Amino acid sequence: GFAPLFEHLGDDYELGARIAAAGYEVLLAHEVVDTFLPAYSVGGFFQHQLRWARAIRDSRPKDYVGMAATFGLPWALLCVVFARGSWWSCGLLAITAVLRFAMAWEVSQGVLNDRYARRHMWLVPVRDVLAVAVWVVSFFGQTVVWRGERFRLNQGKLTRIEQS
Repeated sequence: GFAPLFEHLGDDYELGARIAAAGYEVLLAHEVVDTFLPAYSVGGFFQHQLRWARAIRDSRPKDYVGMAATFGLPWALLCVVFARGSWWSCGLLAITAVLRFAMAWEVSQGVLNDRYARRHMWLVPVRDVLAVAVWVVSFFGQTVVWRGERFRLNQGKLTRIEQS
């Protein structure tokens, strides 16, 4: 019964949406699935993140626009710039940074038990700024790269773009 999902980039989302549409309850498992990500180049990392972002955008466009509100650290940085480094904007940035690092620590250690995340915690602000860039770029275009091949995304479904 999974054949109708093969063309969908967000097949996991599509599966859950179809189950919910059929009147069943969708619950998250308590188990954490262990994953492995290959060592990406910067371009490969960006393409990977862009593929995820466009899958989410295509699945839930209105909700995806609202994700802008979740970029706390970049917004706080922007506030410092526009407030010209005022004491209150720096205080807001400090509070936001403490909360963001606390959240990253809790998820990486308390939920995922990720031993590698400890030494890379300093990358959280970099990741957050890159997330905003990916979010913005995701609105411009319908193509994704997956396993080295280019696809056009349309209403959740992938169509391979023939290489010339």
